[in-house]
Amino acid sequence: MDNFLILRAGPHFRLGAGIGMKQEADMFSSLCGFLQAHDLLAPSIELPLGGWDGFELRALDVSSNGLAVMKCGLDRWMRALDKGKPASDVTILEKCLDKVRKAAAT
Repeated sequence: MDNFLILRAGPHFRLGAGIGMKQEADMFSSLCGFLQAHDLLAPSIELPLGGWDGFELRALDVSSNGLAVMKCGLDRWMRALDKGKPASDVTILEKCLDKVRKAAAT
């Protein structure tokens, strides 16, 4: 499998997204917290303990279900953040996870 980049934290991301470091930290903390809580991260990934600058989330950093959730909901979740939804609201990602799990069960 190709280890393509899903998302990279840092100054370029903040500039492109028009957000500050706190918003970026909230977003990456919520996203990685969601992935970790649902066992969607690869065991080998090391999440940063301090700041998120330079952190990269790549295809091989998530399980196959995690990748399916990212494909299903990451863009929609980020658009919702742009419209003012708090980063801690991962409802969109949860709905995608339900969809992925239902598809896998059939």
